[in-house]
Amino acid sequence: SLLRSEAIGIDAKRIQWTAFVIAGTVAGVAGALFAYLKGSVFPDSLGISLSVDALVMVLLGGVSIFGGSGTMVGVGLAILIVLNLRNGLGLANVDSNTQTGVVGVILIVSVMARNTLDRLRTRWDRLAPIETGGDLVTSTIGSAS
Repeated sequence: SLLRSEAIGIDAKRIQWTAFVIAGTVAGVAGALFAYLKGSVFPDSLGISLSVDALVMVLLGGVSIFGGSGTMVGVGLAILIVLNLRNGLGLANVDSNTQTGVVGVILIVSVMARNTLDRLRTRWDRLAPIETGGDLVTSTIGSAS
């Protein structure tokens, strides 16, 4: 069961309301700035590539889709990588569809690399010797006991 906000002394409703107000304000300002920079707004295709970029930045930064891992430093570095890549491709006159494709390939490669590293780490942990109280005990995976 969840703890009641009164029991732990936190006004959860006020914090939740404040978070929604801040998020709405930031989203409104971002939308106004985006419309100002683009000069016009077309809702049918507006920001489609931005969602792909945001997903790539987060995953490339080391954040797990399932939560529990990742750092702001990693995400910050990933933001710089993706923005510089987009800027460089734009300066090279690469069209936006190709740019989104390149960023999508980076997304796929980053997810595959993370999954591969996690599998290798799991296998290594199972096969690595385990030290217990001064005695070296080797793993018995794959051997008859």
